[in-house]
Amino acid sequence: MFKNLGTIMEQAKQMKARIADAEQQLNNMFVVGKSPSDLVVVEMNCKGDVCKITIDEKTLADKDMLEELIVIALRDAKSQANEKTSEKMKQATGGLDLPAGLPF
Repeated sequence: MFKNLGTIMEQAKQMKARIADAEQQLNNMFVVGKSPSDLVVVEMNCKGDVCKITIDEKTLADKDMLEELIVIALRDAKSQANEKTSEKMKQATGGLDLPAGLPF
């Protein structure tokens, strides 16, 4: 049983390195979320950091509508970022579905 422990530890070390590389790539991978009619456009990286928000001037007269459009665009961007993050992490872990927050 213990002769395989070294192999398991080496595989875990390799996976840890792949996960760290994937996280770095996600910092530099961007998505664009949009509201209907592209009145609000949000750019964020796949780690969830918002980099830019573009607001069409037509929306400035209606505060409530603008607030709703911002939320829609943010949700769209976050959904895309989550999808790309999930794909990238499955590649890094060889398809293992590891729980979020593991100390790697």
